[in-house]
Amino acid sequence: MEFLEYSPTLKALKSWGVVERPDGDIMRFALEATPKVAPQIYRLVVGPDASEATDGETHIEVDPARLPEFVEGAIHLTHLNEVVLVPVTTWGAIVNITAYDLATDDSWLEIDAEASLHQNRRDPLAVDSRDMHILTAMTKALMEHADSPNEDLAILATGASLVMELMGRTKTLRIWSANDMLRERLREQH
Repeated sequence: MEFLEYSPTLKALKSWGVVERPDGDIMRFALEATPKVAPQIYRLVVGPDASEATDGETHIEVDPARLPEFVEGAIHLTHLNEVVLVPVTTWGAIVNITAYDLATDDSWLEIDAEASLHQNRRDPLAVDSRDMHILTAMTKALMEHADSPNEDLAILATGASLVMELMGRTKTLRIWSANDMLRERLREQH
């Protein structure tokens, strides 16, 4: 696990169709269709409430308590070795909510001091397959404690056209993928 510089990381992810979507003080992400990498984008909304889905989005009903395993499952289905986590505002909002849940995790404790240096920034945190449990713990904490859009977390694939956005306050996960097979496999599993 390591923090990366924001601009070079986002520049690299743009080659996979990842785009920034400013929303006031919040920076959200999505996939944009590109002829070479992502000719078609499939959008899913995962959570308990179908009303969160908009036109063109497929709703998959999942109990909020199961969202942490759903996130990890989606990553495994795409055979990703690494994702980057990016807060929609700053790490301060995320760390405040997840600190208790991560306080005893040795992997997190190794970068906890560095995380405090990133409290007021949005630098991506690269998480590889060895530390995926950190993402699971963060997802669980956000599902239980988040109550503001400032506490949403983007999960961006490195090496694939996949964007996930975890919205703890609504107990919802939004997914943009260029892979229709992923959409179908996620629907079948849940």
